[in-house]
Amino acid sequence: MTPGDFIHKWKLNRSELALLLSVSVSTVNQWLAKKPTQQPHPSVLKYLGMIDQTWTFWRQTEEMRQEFPPEIVDLFEVAIDRQELESRSKD
Repeated sequence: MTPGDFIHKWKLNRSELALLLSVSVSTVNQWLAKKPTQQPHPSVLKYLGMIDQTWTFWRQTEEMRQEFPPEIVDLFEVAIDRQELESRSKD
């Protein structure tokens, strides 16, 4: 996914995209210029694609959760909490 596509879809500004990618705002500006002087590295495009998929999944999951009975959602949250506790105890 290109930086421009990502900004358009997720309604981020250039500063927020720079923060997400750990690059300077001037780098983002160069990528988004009408005549770019610099292209993003393929790893940046891949990373944006992965973030897009993750954020899309999170949004869909939240929407799906609302369709389940509250007790099912509560059990899911208990299970997640237990997994996190177990994971921390192994560290």
